[in-house]
Amino acid sequence: MKGKSYLSLGGVSMGIAGSIVDHNFFESWLGMKVQAVDMTELRRRIDQKIYDETELEMALAWADKHFRYGEDQNAEQYKRNETQSRAVLKESLLMAMCIRDMMQGNPKLAEKGLVEESLGYNAIAAGFQGQRHWTDQYPNGDTAEALLNSSFDWNGVREPFVVATENDSLNGVAMLMGHQLTGTAGVCRRTHLLVAGCR
Repeated sequence: MKGKSYLSLGGVSMGIAGSIVDHNFFESWLGMKVQAVDMTELRRRIDQKIYDETELEMALAWADKHFRYGEDQNAEQYKRNETQSRAVLKESLLMAMCIRDMMQGNPKLAEKGLVEESLGYNAIAAGFQGQRHWTDQYPNGDTAEALLNSSFDWNGVREPFVVATENDSLNGVAMLMGHQLTGTAGVCRRTHLLVAGCR
């Protein structure tokens, strides 16, 4: 962990204490830097196609094969049609790709002339605020975070990327230590869930 970064995407989510990222704690106790980046950088990367477009097509094909949409229990006027659901899926996959690229970098971006963006933030863990400044208008981070925290995706088996929901940096540290000790992906990532929800 020493010499690495925590990528703080956004700020404090809904007043959650763990979302108040304490730079001094990370530096003094863990030897890590905090890279504080506004969520507009994620939006910019998605909107300006600062990602590997070939990989996106691969991710969409993989998701089409393996993902199943659950029953939409919203009132009729709020239900999404197939095109809308597909757009949410695409945006969620892009979020996962762009957050990963921001954490570790991606040499494919340098090939597009985006050298600075290709470097990443040397982040061993990250957090995404989401609520509510992002989620009131864009898909929430749940799918992206689930994909990143798992040990596989469209590229096959890989090491999990530790990403804390709602930028709960204290949960992110616990997740990181769990991963560092076990080498595995975590099972339950939400600090404010009931314990029964993690069984």
